[in-house]
Amino acid sequence: MHFSRIHTCLNCFTKNRISARYLTATGQCAICKTRFAPVSQPLDVDQASFESIVRLARVPVLVAFRASWCAKSRNAGSELRQLAFEMAGYGLVLCVDTDANPDVIGTYNVRSTPSYALFRHGQLVLQRNRFLPRADVLRWTEPSAARAGNPLDSPWPRLALS
Repeated sequence: MHFSRIHTCLNCFTKNRISARYLTATGQCAICKTRFAPVSQPLDVDQASFESIVRLARVPVLVAFRASWCAKSRNAGSELRQLAFEMAGYGLVLCVDTDANPDVIGTYNVRSTPSYALFRHGQLVLQRNRFLPRADVLRWTEPSAARAGNPLDSPWPRLALS
């Protein structure tokens, strides 16, 4: 199953389907050709959508494994929204509810919530089983996300470590 997201054009209200492969691209409406920005918010996904996005994404994907009952997971929400906004066009932020998707816990050895994982080209690159503030997430992921030579391989060029 392939993940796709529906984006409603703010100009003509046409519903445009965006494949997982193009979530970080600047798109345009199929009818009026109005341009719209890449995804700039965390996407709450189920296990099937998670696997599809990680496999098809052309940019690094930061996944937050969270639980609704966990206070630290709830507190991480604002940090994740800011990260997703800053990473728009360079990376994706996904949120997976570990209670609704228990198979993920075993597959990725999630031992606590929130936990973070960085995927690149469909492969798990890094994982942390603890809460990290936004600046720490950026410091932790940047070396593995960036590679010299290809601009698409340098996803964090405009992020400030503050």
